[in-house]
Amino acid sequence: MDQDFAYEGAVLAARADPALAETIVESFLDEDDLAALARFRESEHWARIARLLARQGLEKPARVMDFGGGRGLVSASLATDGYHVVLCEPNPSDVCGTGAAERLRTAAGLDFEIATGDVAELSEQSFDAVVCRAVLHHVEPLVPVLRSVCAALRPGGSLICSDEPTIRHTRELERLRRLHPFVQFGVEEHALTRSEYRRALREAGFTEIAIDFPVSWADYRRILRPDTPRPAAMALYWRYRLKSTLRPSPGEVRTIVAISGQSA
Repeated sequence: MDQDFAYEGAVLAARADPALAETIVESFLDEDDLAALARFRESEHWARIARLLARQGLEKPARVMDFGGGRGLVSASLATDGYHVVLCEPNPSDVCGTGAAERLRTAAGLDFEIATGDVAELSEQSFDAVVCRAVLHHVEPLVPVLRSVCAALRPGGSLICSDEPTIRHTRELERLRRLHPFVQFGVEEHALTRSEYRRALREAGFTEIAIDFPVSWADYRRILRPDTPRPAAMALYWRYRLKSTLRPSPGEVRTIVAISGQSA
């Protein structure tokens, strides 16, 4: 089954199923584009992307590609913050692709470019950064696509990947797929080990690869535990960190930052 078609069908089916209402909200896939954008910008998911951009010294009006950005929530958030943004998304869907992104762009009154072709068509455009959220694990074959992403970056430019699911062993994939609510609709869910992500990035020409725990203490406190007394919240956070390090759940996400190694 074509995965773009499968994903669109999964979103529509999930929107119609009260049992999956929480999944739709948590995934920012509800029909109301502006409501989804507002909630995304207040979420820890956007906070971690903004944090990673800041760590890389990327300030507005840096030129940023939103790679595989679907309905454009990341693009819209970047544009709102003053970045020069190009959304690279080949899926034309009005539900979860560029059709939805165009609708969001108009409704929010934002200015970002939408590129509907392959990322290779954006090579040598000297982006300061490429940002993607939960994208790499869906890309096959990964290395050639990452080479095109690397070619689109200026020398020393940053690839910032957020919410990438990880596994420790390939045998964990079966459990991951059992747990994912969209697999029942034909969506092929996948994840890679950290070593597989590293190897693919190196082969594609990236250097200084860092794969990290996604949630900072500040964001955990501010967003996830705002009403919990500070000592209790800190204890819960470090228990969360320890459990995630020693026994991560299949599909547990990590952030990935890599630097373009191409010569100037």
